[in-house]
Amino acid sequence: MSRENHTTTRREALGFTGALAAAAWLGTGTAQASELPLHTTGLEHLGLTVPDVAKSANVYGRIFDPDLYKEKDPPLRNYVKLGVGYIAIGGNAAVPAKIDHVCALVENYNAAEMRKSLEDAGLKTGAVGMVPDPDGFRLQLLGTPGGLAKTTVPAGRVVEGPGIVTPVALDHIMLTVADLDATAAFYRHFFGMESQRTKNPARVWFNIAGTRLGLEAATAGKQPGVDHFCVKVTGLDRRATPEKLKALGVEIAPSNDEGLLRFRDPDGMLVELTS
Repeated sequence: MSRENHTTTRREALGFTGALAAAAWLGTGTAQASELPLHTTGLEHLGLTVPDVAKSANVYGRIFDPDLYKEKDPPLRNYVKLGVGYIAIGGNAAVPAKIDHVCALVENYNAAEMRKSLEDAGLKTGAVGMVPDPDGFRLQLLGTPGGLAKTTVPAGRVVEGPGIVTPVALDHIMLTVADLDATAAFYRHFFGMESQRTKNPARVWFNIAGTRLGLEAATAGKQPGVDHFCVKVTGLDRRATPEKLKALGVEIAPSNDEGLLRFRDPDGMLVELTS
């Protein structure tokens, strides 16, 4: 897989749930009208839905940042910081674990103007800035500069000392898609023309202000969804880090890129670390 060096210019993002995020989507104030493609500072957080929130947060906290955050009010929703950005972890025991959305921060964000731009482009919109792509995966749009919502509070440390690695920011997310051309056309509305297209494997890449979004055509029998996400980190020791990860119950996955370390979390989701 091709990789690039990324420069982070973003601050920690708004929480996915809660009143602050909802207010951002309702769009008050006098910000300039948003336009498509986005004036974005990049992809900044992911939302996970898992059967056991506490278990997942404990694992990700031990890997990335032991200081957890949570929503003040039930149901339990944890947040694990990724340097700039975070992973939001919500629970639903009735569905398989999945990554349900990725968020891009937008400069001069005005929700009312954005909704109009989306409607003019023939795109559906949902609550809290969510826009579903052709396979139903959701892109969330929130305004800069970001920061955890006021509805979140510290939830304590999961371990003394630092995490196994030090996260810098989200590097990229790779989606498996049913129709590569249709999904690429969808994301061009937001991020402009793709930066790279390959035939074997059939992939499209979008460069997004130091982060990336990848699309890969689903092979026979594979359902659309998130193939993996990648976090840029420091302190990646190719010998010691895998052993520390295995001690948490994660499965080390094969990689043909010496600059990457891949693993599956306890729910089976594939994660990459890159330095």
